[in-house]
Amino acid sequence: MRMKKLLAAFLAGTMLLGSTVEVFAGSDTLVETDEVWTVGETQEEKAETDKAETDKVWSVEETAVLLTVGESVIGNLESGETAIFEFTPETDGAYVFESESDNYMYGILYDSNGNELAYNDDGGEGGNFSIEKFLTAGENYYLYVTEYYGNPVEEFAVSVNVYTGVC
Repeated sequence: MRMKKLLAAFLAGTMLLGSTVEVFAGSDTLVETDEVWTVGETQEEKAETDKAETDKVWSVEETAVLLTVGESVIGNLESGETAIFEFTPETDGAYVFESESDNYMYGILYDSNGNELAYNDDGGEGGNFSIEKFLTAGENYYLYVTEYYGNPVEEFAVSVNVYTGVC
């Protein structure tokens, strides 16, 4: 009982001083750290949480295929695979992203911070997507493309053009 009171007093004191303390489950060991742990979380669970947080980091520049106004990019997809395209408009304006395939294609447009701007799965012809959006010159945008049902796609095309309609 005395150990629990001592531990409680120590924890209260360190919280007042702004330190973070780790208490490992099944141990009386205290370690000062800057990490935040969930009460009752084991070291393995903490490692899984940290990995999940790391996986959320927005970084697609190395894998994205560049899109250019007026040109189509042709590709294929394995089951459940997603293709990533990058587009940087030269002028402010409305643009349309479209797919062409015999499959049901799905597109999601993101800004450079990973915020979803628009999505579509059937606005184009024959189960293809069509996304119209006003974009800012010099900003990077990312288009994620996949097959709606996760099926493999033997061939598809993606294009971006200046949009002449109303967004």
